[in-house]
Amino acid sequence: MPANKKVLLLHTGGTLGMHNLLPITVKRSRADLARDLYTNVPELRALADIDVAVLMNKDSSSMRVSDWKEIGDAIRRGYNKYDGFVVVHGTDTMVFTAAALSFMFKGLSKPVVLTGSQRPLVEIRSDARRNLINSVDLAASGAICEVVIFFDSAVLRGNRAIKASIEEFAAFDSPNWPWLAKVGMEITIQRRFLLARRGCSMKYSHGFDPGVLFLKYFPSMDLAPFIDALASHLFRGVVIEAYGAGNLPSDDGSYLEFLRVAQDKKIPVVIVSQAKQGSVRLDLYETGAVSLKRGAIGGCDITSEAAIVKMMKLLHDRVPYRGFKKAFLTPISGEISCYISASSSRRRPPR
Repeated sequence: MPANKKVLLLHTGGTLGMHNLLPITVKRSRADLARDLYTNVPELRALADIDVAVLMNKDSSSMRVSDWKEIGDAIRRGYNKYDGFVVVHGTDTMVFTAAALSFMFKGLSKPVVLTGSQRPLVEIRSDARRNLINSVDLAASGAICEVVIFFDSAVLRGNRAIKASIEEFAAFDSPNWPWLAKVGMEITIQRRFLLARRGCSMKYSHGFDPGVLFLKYFPSMDLAPFIDALASHLFRGVVIEAYGAGNLPSDDGSYLEFLRVAQDKKIPVVIVSQAKQGSVRLDLYETGAVSLKRGAIGGCDITSEAAIVKMMKLLHDRVPYRGFKKAFLTPISGEISCYISASSSRRRPPR
């Protein structure tokens, strides 16, 4: 790889930059972080010319919409200067940030790679060193020009990823879309699963409306307490995690009233699945059809996290209620596919 490739590394916090797993309360300087990087991973110098920016030092559970904007703004400012970008991020909300960035940037012609680690970089048995080396390599290569997560050996589309493990180094997976690449002795890219490059210029839009109600349905759940909140417009959109293919009790009066109020107040309701693999089909059973008849939108194979972030994006963009279903089911950056069978072997990630 040519040494003159330029990569911007944006540090936002997380385990990678910690010392002895203690939370960092003082913002680290760019020089401190750069010294740690090059001391523990001297190979980075051979991969690219790296500039380091410490945007924040947050546990990712504290991430907010304003932080997504700060990350996006930094990428936008450096877009013409750098060949690729690496975002160091905590694992807990990495998939939310990845989804947000994928919706903020349309027409990317450069890689944006999110990574982190399960153990701090300064520890001997850390996974941070490998993750950093491969993330910088990917960012400098220009081979995958979309927002991705790299962890362990997997390159995943950011808005398709889920956090799969709290303890394993292979912390993320992509159950409903194949890995974009697998890193071993070689980097094996599955080009047929990458986003198509359309030759259009990059467009950046950063707004999100956090007024989304997320509900994970369980047996005997009473939705009555949420009906007044809908009627008062305390929430502007709803995402419900249902059973299986989108099934919810068709004889539950509180649920039916919840849907009626949402429809009356023109509040979009998207239904996703508690299952990690497969696609929501509201027309498959009566317990799904009752939602469909009352205006709910089946979320196909989108993850719960991406559904929440996409809902936030569309609400901010003031997509009208009448056009919300079409907008939600239209991919922005490969986050949803309603046209692939849930049983298709193409969904299985390569191992």
